[in-house]
Amino acid sequence: MHRVLEVKAKVTTASLGAIRNLLSEEVARAGIVLDESRAYALRVCSSEFVDNAIKHAAGQGPDREAVLLIEVGVDRERGRLRTTVTDPSVVEAAMNSSVDDLEATSGRGLVVVDGYADDIGWHQRIDLQGRPTGWSVWFECALKAPGCIPGIAGRNSEVIPGPNGLPGVERLRGP
Repeated sequence: MHRVLEVKAKVTTASLGAIRNLLSEEVARAGIVLDESRAYALRVCSSEFVDNAIKHAAGQGPDREAVLLIEVGVDRERGRLRTTVTDPSVVEAAMNSSVDDLEATSGRGLVVVDGYADDIGWHQRIDLQGRPTGWSVWFECALKAPGCIPGIAGRNSEVIPGPNGLPGVERLRGP
């Protein structure tokens, strides 16, 4: 998997727009071609996964802000762009991609992501001592031209507060 972007950030729902824009900009900057529907899928699916991670992880720490790891990579062989969102929650979330209660006002996130993405999945992160360190959810979108993926080095970025406490984005160059 060729890394395009890695974001490690303390985020709140106010950061969603900055993260969504960062992902789109960095994918385009890396020369990865997504057709209009896949570019939209990247924005919708990443928003849904980041928002869910914030909601589920935020209540677990003393500062009630979620520290998330967001990774975007390209699988050259399969011609797929994979976006993974990891939160520090060690409690297994109910992962269900079907809607049983048509009157429910929440719980449709995976259904939405499943409708836009070409593949989705999740797994628990485990450290070297076998302890759970968080949960990762991921989705994949097919690339428009899988044979034309440049070999640009990945970038590290950080979402930071901007002026007046509004979320901002600072790009940090790195391997």
